[in-house]
Amino acid sequence: MSVESAPMLSVCLPILFAPVLQSGALIVSVDAREARFGMVHIKETIPVRPGKFTLSFPKWQPGGHRPGSIDGMVNLVFRAGSQTLTWRRDDVEMFHFVVDVPDNVTSIDAEFDDHAQPGTSFTPSIARLGWQRCVLYPTGQKSDDVQVSAKVTLPMGWRMATALIKGPSTTDQVEFPTVSLTEFIDSPALIGKNFNRVVLSPIEEIDIAGDNPASIEMSDEAQNKCKQLVAEANALFGAKHYRKYDFLLSLSNVGAFAGLEHHECSEDGGGADALTSPTGLFGLGDLLSHEYTHSWNGKYRRPAGLATPDYDSPMKGELLWVYEGLTQYLGKVLAARSGLATPDQFREGLARTTANLEYQAGRNWRSVEDTAISSQILRNTAPIWGTERRGQDYYEEAVPIWLEVDSVIRKQTNGQKSLDDFCKLFHGGQGGVPEIKPYTFEDIVSTLNTVCAYDWASLLKLRIRAVQPLLTEVGIQNDGWKLVWSDLPSALPRGARRGVTAPADNDAFFTLGARIGADGAVGDMILTLPAGAAGIRPGMKIVGINGLTFSNENLLMVLGNKAEFDLVADYGGELKTFHIAYKDGLRYPHLQRDESRPDVLSDVIKSAVH
Repeated sequence: MSVESAPMLSVCLPILFAPVLQSGALIVSVDAREARFGMVHIKETIPVRPGKFTLSFPKWQPGGHRPGSIDGMVNLVFRAGSQTLTWRRDDVEMFHFVVDVPDNVTSIDAEFDDHAQPGTSFTPSIARLGWQRCVLYPTGQKSDDVQVSAKVTLPMGWRMATALIKGPSTTDQVEFPTVSLTEFIDSPALIGKNFNRVVLSPIEEIDIAGDNPASIEMSDEAQNKCKQLVAEANALFGAKHYRKYDFLLSLSNVGAFAGLEHHECSEDGGGADALTSPTGLFGLGDLLSHEYTHSWNGKYRRPAGLATPDYDSPMKGELLWVYEGLTQYLGKVLAARSGLATPDQFREGLARTTANLEYQAGRNWRSVEDTAISSQILRNTAPIWGTERRGQDYYEEAVPIWLEVDSVIRKQTNGQKSLDDFCKLFHGGQGGVPEIKPYTFEDIVSTLNTVCAYDWASLLKLRIRAVQPLLTEVGIQNDGWKLVWSDLPSALPRGARRGVTAPADNDAFFTLGARIGADGAVGDMILTLPAGAAGIRPGMKIVGINGLTFSNENLLMVLGNKAEFDLVADYGGELKTFHIAYKDGLRYPHLQRDESRPDVLSDVIKSAVH
């Protein structure tokens, strides 16, 4: 069913304390004592019926936007008492297991291990436990209707944080009260050797695990900014849809990175110095703001195509430009309102976002909506040819689009209303407990029209569904600013939402249309711009520039000369010289005030806490 023809969904669907269809709960025991090596051991008791009985390993996890991975599951065995049972994986659905259950057997035991790859969910001192990798459930049952009773055994001396309510516990073992499978999977755990708990309010906290004791210390300034983030988010939305909220923060330079939303917590991961360096805190603040916003936009209000009843049903991502795109925009706004980003950093970030989106050759053939629908095949694609293909642009391109929506509301209402009013209507509600309220495209348009009458359907269809070779800058322009280019580098810290400062950017992409690494390796590029037009291609390695050995410094120097130059590239051992017909110098994107218009952009990021 298309978005246009889908019926309006306005019924709130509670996700807690749903009735059980299959008698008995799943009993899950997780042995995480070897989690520091990426190994977790699972034992599970499952209610069944005799005959061919199918079990599912969770495939579609909310927030993943594509099928998950099952390749970490090893050593799978099913037993009924002392009898080992035969099983067979489904020929088509690789996440299904058909078990031969003997007569008069009402429950079976499953044992399996989960192995993670280095640099993913664990380090020697940290591990993230995703319960979706630790459970099998009866195929065909709604996740709200399946109950789970779980316990976990921790490495000696390690501590744990999770949104799940903790039951009886010892120094190394914790039990949890029975909850629905939905709540269980939506409440991962963070465990660590070095642990710090920072209380932001009676119901919000940050739980930090780090590779070293120094990395988990949080300054008063950082704590105050995070407290302000909570205050700004609650002022924006007007209601909380959680009982308690945990930021599960892992800090390491070698692994345990994360960025995944949940109703009552978020998995957040950054570099070891994310809390101790100014650049680190900026990058981390963007991540915390984004994932926290998802508690309202993505978890409480969720596109109908993503509000599936179980973990087998495929998800439809056509409205990810709202789920992720609006969250991307609001996350940046909240980071600025809370002080996690300065006004200059917000503007420089907006300039860089706009510039990167303009340098997308794929704009000529692919709409923003198609990047959303295609999310499951665009995630983790190789960076080479990314500008031709387009990536998950529904994240970043939604930023200027939602800024435009906000600017239209402010203009049409003479500054009396803004996108904040939409957020209160759309994401507010009664609050207090987690629930899911699905929506359609029509619901978005209807709520916008409640705030301010306008032809929102046409505007959004143009921006989202039409192929638009040129990026809209209407929001920036309406708000009294404009995108400009200069030879002055941006003061914005390099370090995408991880709190890890990246190497200096040589900005060849904004000059030559090619991403050239510090070692000279040519990555993504736009074939019609100077490097591509000269014959440079991905996979080559630049070894010389105008008679000099290639380096970032020499490239910046030559570009700064504003004269055409030669590059020497190595491809498969063959050296070739390419003449580059470019002489416009260094190019860095910035926002500049348009004094002919009021500075509305500063109002957008002004604190809303009174």
